[in-house]
Amino acid sequence: MMCVGGWPRIISLSMPTNRMKMFMTAAMAFIALIVAVPAHAQSTGASLLHEIGDNMTSHPEYTAVVGTNTVLIKDVTTGATLFVVKETNAQTITLSSVVATVHSLTPDSRARLLRRISQFNFSSPVGTLWYDNASGNVTMEHHLNPRMVSQSGIMNVAVRFGDAVRAQQIALLQ
Repeated sequence: MMCVGGWPRIISLSMPTNRMKMFMTAAMAFIALIVAVPAHAQSTGASLLHEIGDNMTSHPEYTAVVGTNTVLIKDVTTGATLFVVKETNAQTITLSSVVATVHSLTPDSRARLLRRISQFNFSSPVGTLWYDNASGNVTMEHHLNPRMVSQSGIMNVAVRFGDAVRAQQIALLQ
């Protein structure tokens, strides 16, 4: 505002200044971001879980059982559950599996197991392994944010996760 003769004068909006143009551009970009994020987030929930289940069954080695907020991915041959896909919340899809259960480990075999886990965690693009001393479970998990990862990306990670679970089930029991 500018003062002329003691009265404030409002700058005309019909002829925007450079500062107003920058403000309007930033405001439009912000509004576009707000509108775009919820639209992409609508791909979460039951529809995404059904898509994951359908995609996994298109691979001959997997079957899927779709629940309310989980999908059980099973081995076709054995019928055993390989891993679970769970929608933890709108921003987290968790893939998890108990890869192996080992009890009564000698100090040498425990050290060998921990080295294998460490090597896997260092080199694998999918999944993180850890060993629970109390239960003896070796668990693998991977977390995805469906707002940041496309549906096709989630499908790809799910298949790779299943392959990694199978490989680690064999490797850790040797």
